[in-house]
Order: sequence, then C-alpha cells, then structure tokens
Amino acid sequence: MHKKHPVKMILAFSISVFIIVSLTTLLVGSAMYYLIKHDYLSGYNHLAVIAVLCLSSIFISTIVAHILGRWLFSSFAVLNRATKEVAQGDFSIRIEEDNWIDEVAGLSQNFNIMVSELGKIDNMRQEFIANISHELKTPIAAIDGYASLLKTSGLSEEKKADYIERIVVSARRLNSLSSDILYMSKLDNQEIKEKETVFSLSEEVRQVLLLLEGCWSEKEIELDIKIDDVEMKGNKELLQHVWQNILSNAIKFSNKGGKITVCLKKEADKITFLVKDEGCGMTPEEIERATEKFYQGDSSRSNQGAGLGLAMVSRIVEIVEGHMVIQSEKEQGTTVKIELFERQ
Repeated sequence: MHKKHPVKMILAFSISVFIIVSLTTLLVGSAMYYLIKHDYLSGYNHLAVIAVLCLSSIFISTIVAHILGRWLFSSFAVLNRATKEVAQGDFSIRIEEDNWIDEVAGLSQNFNIMVSELGKIDNMRQEFIANISHELKTPIAAIDGYASLLKTSGLSEEKKADYIERIVVSARRLNSLSSDILYMSKLDNQEIKEKETVFSLSEEVRQVLLLLEGCWSEKEIELDIKIDDVEMKGNKELLQHVWQNILSNAIKFSNKGGKITVCLKKEADKITFLVKDEGCGMTPEEIERATEKFYQGDSSRSNQGAGLGLAMVSRIVEIVEGHMVIQSEKEQGTTVKIELFERQ
C-alpha cells in the first residue's frame, strides 16, 4: 500500500518531545510574563512562585506527553490485539498498513505477510490431514473387509486365495503410501543427508526401465530410448526417486500399445532428462496443480494414485537446484523435462 510522507520513529519521537517542551515553555513563559507585567509577584516569595510554575510545567508536560504518547503508539496497541487474535488461531485478521511512521508501516506490512503465510500453512495442514485420512482409509477398509470375509464359513479355496491376494495388495499399497509420506516429510524438513558420489546416470535410467519392464510390457508400450553416456556427481539415492516416479507415471497414464520416448543427454554442464508419453494428458488446471501433495486429476483417481509422485519429484529437483517443466494436452500426452546442473 502507498505510504504518504513516511516518518522514522526516532524523528516522530523527537518531534513529540519538541512539541511537549515547546508547549510547556510557552505556557510557563506566558504565565511568568503576565505575572511580572501586571506586578502580581510583588510581596510574594519569588522562589515559591517559580517552584509552583515548575510543578505546573511538569504537570502540563505529563498530560501532553500522555496524550501524544497514546496517539503516537496507538498502532502498537492495534498490533498487540491482532497478535493475540493470531495466537488464538484467527489467520484472517489484517491490520492497516498505511501509517505515517515508516517503521510502523513496515511492521504492519510484514505482520500481514506473516499472517497470510501462516494461514496458507494452516490450510495445507488441514488439507494434508484430510487427504492422508482418505488415502489411508481406503486400503485399511479393504483389509478389514476382506479379513472379515475370510471368517465366513464355507468359502471355497479359490475365494480365500482371492481375498488373501486383495489383502496383500492393499497392505502393499498402505506400506508404499506410508513410505512416501515419510520420505516426503524428510524432504520438506530437509532431513536428507548429502551423499554425493560420481555415478552413471545412463545406467540408473536403464535400471529403472528394467525394474518397470513388467508394467510397460504388459501394456505393450513401445519404448523409444535415446540415452547418451552421462556421468554426474550427486545424491544417487535421492535422484533415483525422480527417474522412477517420472517413468512410472508415463507408463501408468499411457494407453495400451502406446509409445514412450526417453531421452538423456548432456551439454556442457547441463544434463537434460526428458520423458514423453502419448497417454491421457492433463488440462491446464491439472498441470498447474500437478506438483501439489495429494492432488489427483481425473486420470490419477482412475489409476489409484496417491498424488505424491510429482510432488516428491518437484521437491527433489528444488533441493538439487534443478529445473522441471511439464507440458501436456488432454488426450495428447505429457512431456516432463528435468534439467540438472553439474556441481563442481
């Protein structure tokens, strides 16, 4: 907000003191002049009169200082009340930023920014609790339901085997989800220790493709692999989550018989990793929110995703000071490009 004629607090205080001294001097001086001029002091003890006038001056100064002080520091009283509201969990409160004292205006602006950020964090916390409750509820309910069915008498061996398999699948999903949440928490709190080594990035990507062979071969996906021999220095275990999540997503959202292009190249000190699929794609809104924790577009819901993959990738790329770009069009496919800069 625009501030008109901002004044430093020390200057405002100095002006206030000057006003108080000037007023009391003027009042006492005028009283002395009047009494002397009209010869009212004859027959009185001059020292006693001066003492009375000095006491009057102190009294007047105190009153004027109190009035000016309350007016000058009223903004701090407003800030104090607002702080109490925030302490009680009200993050919607805002205070006026337009103040003639520069420091107060700056403090008010920073207070509003702080409360706004706290409000966002609180909303994220509530959303996280709601999302995690929902994500955990589904596999837990499945395990509970199929375990109860197993107690039913007269079940065929085929039915029992089917229910046990469903329990195992739900348990694995629950384990995977809890592991992702724990790892995401470590990323957010920067608890990942630096383990930088020189390794073959090309070999890492190939290993991930082999690990996911069962998934892409089942969907009869054609792979167009263009991988140069690239070595880099970095946290191998941390970056493995990037390659695995991006390739896994490309396979997951590809149609049967589709095509996935995987490119890896190095130019000077920049490494580029690109994955392009011809799957269901995303809308502009889905692209914008793709890296949010637990966000699931329509396609993600149908594929039983937890919405943590790209959020994890985005956070890791941020930690290693890289760059990620997502391009997508509905029913046309998605391209994810990661740029990493080699550390010396």
